[in-house]
Amino acid sequence: MFPKVVAHEAKVVVVVFLGPAPPTNSRPTCQVCHKVGHNAFACYHWYDHAYQSTASNQMMANYTTPQIAADSAWYPASGSTNHLTLDFTNLTFNAEEPTGYDQVYVGNGQGLLVHHTSSTHLLYPSSKFLLPNILHVPTIQKNLLSISQFTKDNNVSIDFHPSCFFVKDLTTGKILLKGPLKHGLYSMPHLLPPPTALVSFFGARASLPQWHYRLGYPAFCLLQQVVARHKLPLSSNKAPVIYSACQQAKSHGLPFA
Repeated sequence: MFPKVVAHEAKVVVVVFLGPAPPTNSRPTCQVCHKVGHNAFACYHWYDHAYQSTASNQMMANYTTPQIAADSAWYPASGSTNHLTLDFTNLTFNAEEPTGYDQVYVGNGQGLLVHHTSSTHLLYPSSKFLLPNILHVPTIQKNLLSISQFTKDNNVSIDFHPSCFFVKDLTTGKILLKGPLKHGLYSMPHLLPPPTALVSFFGARASLPQWHYRLGYPAFCLLQQVVARHKLPLSSNKAPVIYSACQQAKSHGLPFA
């Protein structure tokens, strides 16, 4: 269920790429109920918080470990074609259901489910970097910053050195950011918090699709009632799209093909 991670003397290698699924004759196995014949998006237990899988406790503990011990740092990755995050809160702008692909394939050919796509920015004292087209993959082990996408979108270059790296403006050559090397991995420095006067506004407001996701994909009429009754802060009144995963999960009366 997790990306292939090779550990040796505190060095970790994570290779990620996107593309068509490797050819296989086997039927998919659900990551929720562990039954063969469907994936997690089509499982009607996906939104049932009371459901307990028949799998062993050890397997369930392993599945939830990345969420409990989440690493908030961003790691530049030359082997990743897209920005990947395990944390939904990293999606600053409206999160949407993925289109065009629903899985990320790691170095061992294993597919990890993409839950949402969105964008955000990294804010530092003297610079701000845009991260468009982020893929939300809860089972990834680290937040990966695609070097090719980052340098192209921000018109910068990255110079790597034995103990650090530098992000430079591609036009002027000016150093915009210096990042450390920790435990054998280059990582982006810690982000600046939003201004004090805007902390509650920045952290609390969310779009309707984000509240839809946080509340477990309720019916739209129920979502509107909850938002109005509890005065949940909204950043956008745009109605959530009809998620295919949501519709499939609620069709629990239908047998799997």
